[in-house]
This record gives sequence, C-alpha cells and structure tokens, in this order.
Amino acid sequence: MRSVLAHTYALALEKLFSKPEDFFRLVEDIRQLNNMMDKETLDFFCSPLISSQAKKQVLRKALNSLPDLTKNFLFILIDKNQFHLWSEILECILKRQREVKKILVAQVTSAVRLEKTTLHKIQEELERFFNQSVEIETLISPELLGGIKVQAGGKILDDTLSFHLANMQKERRINSYASN
Repeated sequence: MRSVLAHTYALALEKLFSKPEDFFRLVEDIRQLNNMMDKETLDFFCSPLISSQAKKQVLRKALNSLPDLTKNFLFILIDKNQFHLWSEILECILKRQREVKKILVAQVTSAVRLEKTTLHKIQEELERFFNQSVEIETLISPELLGGIKVQAGGKILDDTLSFHLANMQKERRINSYASN
C-alpha cells in the first residue's frame, strides 16, 4: 500500500508540469532537499507529536529559497501525515525521471569505496557499451574481496575476486573428477 501511495504522489507531481524540463527541475530540488535531510530531520517531520503548523514553520524558515510548488508538495505530505513516504516518493520520482530521460541505472558493487574518477570511467564505458546515458548506483560489499560487479540492462559483469576464486574451485573439482 505504501509504495502505491508513493507512486501516486510521484505521478501527480509529474502531471503538474507540461514540460519535462520543469519536472526535472523539481526533481533536482527534491534531490537536493533529500541530501540535506538526516535521520533526525526525517524523524522530526514524521513525528505525530509535533504539530503540522510547527513543521511547516520550520520548512518555511529553512527552505525559503525553494520554489512554491516544492514547498506546497512538502506541506501536503505534512498535512496528510505522509512524510514517512518521503524516501519511497523520491525513489519513484527518480525512477520516472530516468524513464523519461531514457537513463539506464547500473549498480556497481565493490569491496571498497571506489574513487570518483574510477566511477566516471566505468560510467563512460557502460554508456559506450549500452549506447545510452547511464547513472551509477554504488554498493559496498566487503565479501567480494576485490574487483567490481556491474548489473545493468539485464546483464551482469562479475569481475570480482570472490567470483574468480569460486570459478577456480569449480574448475579444480571438475579436473579432479576428470582425472579419476
């Protein structure tokens, strides 16, 4: 039910704009706002103990430079006690933006955090391979030991140390059966 409601909010926001560029500007405003929000801030806006008026007052003071449409959207979430859907709504909005812009999302998983220059090179290679714009989402998974794993466009490229070690073990087992 929550994701349906989040999706409905995202679609309603998109339909407010006749031009995709205007929707994209709103998405950037919301993305920047999300980057500013920590857990404590989200807890404040989700708290039933704090009045809607107090929450709106904080928003008005803190986000004075945001366009009215963005502020009004936030006020609706507050009035309807739906701020707990914030991250789901953001996901839906970003997904819709990617669909409209025809951007492919590539999930890049590594054992350690990759540097921006490395991620940029991976992005360029993926854009060349898929012949479309690519947005990188990163995950860190220490059990990979090293290398990277890329999932995009229904394809998986696994160049991790753990993958290669697993393959070596399989080959060793196959060779030991073949020699017996």
